[in-house]
Amino acid sequence: MKHGFKTQAERLALEERTALELTAVDRLDPKALAARHSVAIWPLERLRAIIPEDVDHLLVVDGACFSAATVIRDGRIAVVYNESHADGRCANSVTHELAHIILKHPPTNAFDAFGNRNFPKDLEEEATWFAGCLLVPKDAVRPVMSRCGNDVARAAEHFGISPQLMQWRVNATSWRRRR
Repeated sequence: MKHGFKTQAERLALEERTALELTAVDRLDPKALAARHSVAIWPLERLRAIIPEDVDHLLVVDGACFSAATVIRDGRIAVVYNESHADGRCANSVTHELAHIILKHPPTNAFDAFGNRNFPKDLEEEATWFAGCLLVPKDAVRPVMSRCGNDVARAAEHFGISPQLMQWRVNATSWRRRR
C-alpha cells in the first residue's frame, strides 16, 4: 500500500461513519453505507431466475468459492453477495466491495484473457484494509475490547463481524501491546 494509505483510510472511515450518524464504536450496517453511495445490495439468490445453475453452484455446490462482487451496468452499481455465508462474513464481503467504490478504484474485468480471476493485488489490499477500518475503526478497538472483557468473539458480535476479522483488527491496531 502506498505511504500514508492506512492513516487516510482510518480518517475516511470515520468520515463515512459520521455521515451515517455513527460513532467509532457503533455497529456499521453495510446496507446503510451502500444506500449512502447509491449502491444496490443483492443476495446471490436474486439472480436465480437469470442464471439458475450458476447460483446453485455458488450457493450449494461450492459456496466457498464466491463471497461478493461489484457489478456495474449502465451507470448503476450493485454488490452481489453470497448469503450462504455467516452474517459476519457477509458484512465484511459487502463492505470490501463498497470500499472499492468509495476509494474510486477503477472497475476491472473479473477474468483475464485466459479465464483466470483478475485481482489487482494493490487494489485488493487497499479495499481489505479500508473495509476493516469501516467495520472496526482503530479508535474503537480499545473501548469495545475493554467493554467486552477482552473477548474477541464478544467484540466481533458487537460489530457484527467474524471473530477472525476482529482478531485481525486487534492485531493491526497493536491494541494488545498498548494496554
